[in-house]
Amino acid sequence: MDKKDLDAIKLGGPAFTKKWWDAHRGVTMKDSGVGKALEDWVRYCPRDPEAMDDVVELQVAGEACERLKVALTRAWQSCGTLAKESKLGCDKYLALVEVYRRKLVAAEADPIADAQTWKQIQAAQPRVIDQLKRMDGRIDAAIKEMGELSDSARYLGERAKARNAMSSAHGGRDDLGRALAQLKEGFEGLEKFVNREAPLITRLADPVMDLEAKLKTRKYDKEMRAMREALVRAGRREGELRDRYTELSVEIQQAEKLVTQAVKTRQQVMDAFETKVTMFWDGPQGASNLAASIADVTKQLVLIIAQDTARLSEEDKRKLSQQVRKLDDERLMIDAGLTNLGNILRQAAHETRDYVKDKAVADPLKEMLAAHKQIEGTVRQMDGKAEQVSRLVAKM
Repeated sequence: MDKKDLDAIKLGGPAFTKKWWDAHRGVTMKDSGVGKALEDWVRYCPRDPEAMDDVVELQVAGEACERLKVALTRAWQSCGTLAKESKLGCDKYLALVEVYRRKLVAAEADPIADAQTWKQIQAAQPRVIDQLKRMDGRIDAAIKEMGELSDSARYLGERAKARNAMSSAHGGRDDLGRALAQLKEGFEGLEKFVNREAPLITRLADPVMDLEAKLKTRKYDKEMRAMREALVRAGRREGELRDRYTELSVEIQQAEKLVTQAVKTRQQVMDAFETKVTMFWDGPQGASNLAASIADVTKQLVLIIAQDTARLSEEDKRKLSQQVRKLDDERLMIDAGLTNLGNILRQAAHETRDYVKDKAVADPLKEMLAAHKQIEGTVRQMDGKAEQVSRLVAKM
């Protein structure tokens, strides 16, 4: 090195690159790892510390500073007694790195917006978790009540079958009508909770999710990940409730048919069946749209798994975490769509049970059943990929 080289050693200048170092370091000076340390410097210390609002970014930059200081000290020690300018160059590098390091320490000591936001999240989370638990308890109670109504519907159906097998001279069907009215009243009493209150279970956490959107760092990813998984479980719990509600609806319809001896013509049955076939395949949450959504989410999960997260910058890791959160929301929507398909399939099979040998019914039902089974399989594969991604994100 010469005096001109010494003047060129400035923070933010070309001297803080491996290329410049390799071209200008003293002939007798060993590299001692300075070149590699400067590559890390360029990658992790490109900004003014005061402009960094990410705690992780500040910490990584501080580690890069320490590696460069160690390497420069080794290079200084490798200089011969005549390599005065090379030693002065190392001294200047070390002084500038120390200035930068002190700025990092000061910036990391400053309060950042995330700390206050996280305090708000910590204050809100216990209340949200309590609400989730209470809603889960109400869902348990509703499912238990549905079980009791289901037993009543089956018992009523058996009574109606026995009564319908008697001659009309036996009469006395008013008791069945009253029992049916009570059964339907109990079922209708669940409608508000099942269709309007329980579906809001995943919205209970909106206050926390809104605060999470304000976080600029990845420091709290692990804690927020636990909350998001709780929301996925809550969504599936609500889906379980809706499945049971649909099954009970079918059971009550069957009991009502037996009690009232309602008979539909074949054409009426076929018209209703064709409508359900169309809904199954081409509805907003039909099999075609659902399969495309599953394929898209799975593809994104596979691409995430293939990434070498160790090489990602902190900004890229933050973006990756945001992408994973969006995919979690899409998985919830897919679960709801799969539940809807199952409901349509069960209703279609129930309403056409008297025509199971009719090819116009049997063939479409067979195709729908195969499609539903295949979609269930792709959802399991998607969930498996999501679990891998969850573990990957937790390790970042």
